[in-house]
Amino acid sequence: VPFCKTAIANFDTGEPTVSLCFTYQILGSIYHALGNWDLALKTSQSSLELSQKLNNPTLIGNDYNQFGIIYNRK
Repeated sequence: VPFCKTAIANFDTGEPTVSLCFTYQILGSIYHALGNWDLALKTSQSSLELSQKLNNPTLIGNDYNQFGIIYNRK
């Protein structure tokens, strides 16, 4: 978690980037693995917003997949 938060701070330039979005996806997966559903959902939502701004179908698909995984295990 601390490494992802550091990466997000470094990647967050005010503009959406693939690196920032992917880091949010990783952080969401970590929160999910830790059983912190609220933070997993919040972080995945942040990632989805970025991936939609980037209009990146792969990242968007990853985000929706993550939502499905979270809700199946919640």
